Amino acid sequence: MMKLKVIVLTGSSIPNLNTLTTLISGDINVVGAVICNQKKLGINWKFFKNSFKKIGFTQIILQIISRIIHNSLFGAKEKKIFNALFDRDKINYTIQNWKGPILKTKSFDSIETFNWIKNIAKNMAQFNRIGFQKRSGILLAEW
Repeated sequence: MMKLKVIVLTGSSIPNLNTLTTLISGDINVVGAVICNQKKLGINWKFFKNSFKKIGFTQIILQIISRIIHNSLFGAKEKKIFNALFDRDKINYTIQNWKGPILKTKSFDSIETFNWIKNIAKNMAQFNRIGFQKRSGILLAEW
């Protein structure tokens, strides 16, 4: 049986990087990783724009207000729990010492990102049939 090769497409947040670390450390044949940070000034403007179109200005403002209130009440406690869940040093160490290629980008759907993935997957017969997803996820195919 042919072992699957995996190109991981993930975000730059600690939970996303923890998933990448788990895949690298596990029995998964990770052959490349794309780490995308779509945030500017701490906000993913593309997501914000799409949400605005889908649910409207009033709903967005209400969500922002509710998040501010929630964070003021529970932010410190949640940060403490979050830091206990994820070992940042282990995550950073694993990713920095991994021998595979990593692309850090601002957009999953840029032509540069697509070409980088295509170059990594140049021997992947099913690549064009599977296609390239714009969202964070895992691209699986047999070489």
